[in-house]
Amino acid sequence: MTEAARRPCPLCGTRPARVLLTAGVRRMVRCGACGLVYRDPLPAPGPPPPAELPADAVRDEERVAGRRSREFQRLLAAAGPPGRLLDVGTGFGFFLKLARDAGWHALGVDVDDLAVRYARARLGVDARAGALEAQGFADASFDLVTFWNVLECMPEPLPALREARRLLGPGGRLFVRTQNLAWHVVSFRATEAIKRLGLRRWLDRTPHLTFIFNAICFSRATLRLALARAGFDVVRIRNSPPIPGDPYLGLAAPAELGLSLVKGAVFGGAQAVALASGGRWLVAPSLEAWGRVSR
Repeated sequence: MTEAARRPCPLCGTRPARVLLTAGVRRMVRCGACGLVYRDPLPAPGPPPPAELPADAVRDEERVAGRRSREFQRLLAAAGPPGRLLDVGTGFGFFLKLARDAGWHALGVDVDDLAVRYARARLGVDARAGALEAQGFADASFDLVTFWNVLECMPEPLPALREARRLLGPGGRLFVRTQNLAWHVVSFRATEAIKRLGLRRWLDRTPHLTFIFNAICFSRATLRLALARAGFDVVRIRNSPPIPGDPYLGLAAPAELGLSLVKGAVFGGAQAVALASGGRWLVAPSLEAWGRVSR
């Protein structure tokens, strides 16, 4: 069914959209013009953040950082000689610290003031609070800008991508890791089918075990379009390796090992599909993209 969206498409600005799915309180629609899938309507603003970070939130973020460190190191190795790095949505600053320790002049921004305070006080990194567009950095200030699983959380991602383009000098590069629509839609449909077989109670307790929908859910095509509309030459988009274990849900060690094995098998299958299709079919849970500023 096609209906008038409550907000225009964040990528092309048109309104006709078809409801793709409803996952709990999230209604995801597909733009009838460019195909972008986005949340509509957006949620109402939540309560103000606490004055201090809860101890369990800190433990969760440290746990996530430990699981992600391998992928952080892989990116830094692929990025080549160190230079000036900007991490957008830097959170608690763990990637910033690894980049700094690897020789990068690393700076991060995040809208979460408490996370930024943790990054500065506990890790000693250069993290700054607020939106990227509000920082006032000079043109061509950086050689590499990274978006680690943050672009999909931005209701309007194009302004941030265009600001990243302004901040990169000739030959500067952009790295984006984000969720992959192909996987998450299929996973959602499969989960709904399994619920009807009698596992609803368990699956409702773990709604994000196999699928996640944020403000945006990119496909290979719409991620390419977003980077191009922001002014980047798209170097490549490919399946992104999984983060090992279960960084968010706190499974016990045997279950974590089992989940890691399942993730590895899923990624291996996704890579086989990508190879067979010449890179056109990307079905892993996450995508990663590299963009470049023309010289």
